[in-house]
Amino acid sequence: MGGTFLDVGANSGIYTILACATSPDIKVLAFEPYPLVRDALQKNVIVNGYDQRVSLFPYALSDQEGTLPLYIPDDSHGVLETSCSLESTFKDNISHTISVDVKTMDSFGLYENISVIKVDIEGHEPSFMKGAIETIKRNRPIIFCEILSSDTGFFNSFLPSVGYYDFRLRHDMAILDERIAFDNHSWNHAFVPREKLSVFYDCCRTHGLEVVKKVVI
Repeated sequence: MGGTFLDVGANSGIYTILACATSPDIKVLAFEPYPLVRDALQKNVIVNGYDQRVSLFPYALSDQEGTLPLYIPDDSHGVLETSCSLESTFKDNISHTISVDVKTMDSFGLYENISVIKVDIEGHEPSFMKGAIETIKRNRPIIFCEILSSDTGFFNSFLPSVGYYDFRLRHDMAILDERIAFDNHSWNHAFVPREKLSVFYDCCRTHGLEVVKKVVI
């Protein structure tokens, strides 16, 4: 699958680099609002030779635009702290905040072939989805997303409204269920539009993931 990969909450760039390594035809739009982490991301992109295919954006993505506080956990452990969030309650050990520019995904007006979105923004995923609804409807990408227990209600309503199915991802299987439930073994999920189910199944087979269907579609 070619096209453009959106890495939302790109962190230091693991998924950005993997996407580029998958195919020379893939472009990446990487969003990382925390300056220290974004510097590491940029260095990783350059050292891997992908700087001509990766565009970096210094924005947090949400359902509103403006400036918001980004909450930074305590970093006294001596290594670069990368798990930041617009959600003040995402961790107990918040050290400080910085102000970051916030945009919606839809404000970019992306009409190119967005084939995959990965979003991991520490509990702010529902707000991202609300601000990306037109991008999702227009491009119909496969979406990889972390779901916390507090967010299951939102996604149980949101996914059917846009014609998507949810697969809980474990290390050896992808589980399709009637409703989204929090699973300590499956924080990461794949949201797949009906018309791309066959593509997703092929990817699962290629990588040795068993597809477990608990509902008939």
